[in-house]
Amino acid sequence: MKKRASEQAGYPPEAKLVCDMLGGNTNPLVSVTFIERPNPIIKKSIGCPRSMGFIVERFEKGLRLVATCKHAISFFSMSAYTNLVAFKNPKVTSLQCIGNPIGDPERESDIAFLLVRDPLDAPTQPFALHAEELRIVDGMTLYNAQNQCNPVTSTYNVPVAAQSVEDRKQIVFCKLSEKDTHIVSIENTDKRLQFEQQGFVGYRALSMVSRPGFSGSPIWDNQLRLYGMDVRGSSPKDTFYTDMGDFTVCLPTSAIHAARQRIDLSLQRLLARA
Repeated sequence: MKKRASEQAGYPPEAKLVCDMLGGNTNPLVSVTFIERPNPIIKKSIGCPRSMGFIVERFEKGLRLVATCKHAISFFSMSAYTNLVAFKNPKVTSLQCIGNPIGDPERESDIAFLLVRDPLDAPTQPFALHAEELRIVDGMTLYNAQNQCNPVTSTYNVPVAAQSVEDRKQIVFCKLSEKDTHIVSIENTDKRLQFEQQGFVGYRALSMVSRPGFSGSPIWDNQLRLYGMDVRGSSPKDTFYTDMGDFTVCLPTSAIHAARQRIDLSLQRLLARA
């Protein structure tokens, strides 16, 4: 019996839409890679910080809006690095960045947007942003993607993981300016209010794997519905979180939607000059 494309790829049978997206010309997944410029004085291997992004909006003339993590694109402003933004749709294509990244004006928010141009103007299907939160049922399959591209060898590699997830019923409070995080039960309203008043941003905590290169990845389901963005992760090897196992810090879709509204004026100005 001939296997379905989803089974051949190692995904569940109900992942047809995901497989169609990954193998066709509507794929909104974007790799964001920074290449360290060689230093003739300091002899060392070339560094390539990697992250992800995803298209959330289409405009005329091949222009696309990409959502990603603010912390992951900090290298844009560093002269020691050059950037390579690309996708496979279905052909590997380099995307031209228009202007500078647009960061969410909320200081501690970890959301940024890139306006890019697709020279092939592929019929990419953006992930839809929405103000409501989608319910996560324990054991359901969600997906995230990792940037494993190697620009030195011109290798494009963005594997997508299908994971059975669990909503930990916790809020992870983070600040962009601080490394430390604070995990609070979703029912502990007093503690949640305390961190919110201190300027911390609340994120969903999911039991799923996230490693370096996943930052900025969308988290989506078999119907291509967006649940949020992967902004941080932890493994059992991390001393502080040893007893928690793998978990992912997920920025809710509603927060990305709100940030998109806040950057609209800056985006319109950029579009007018593109």
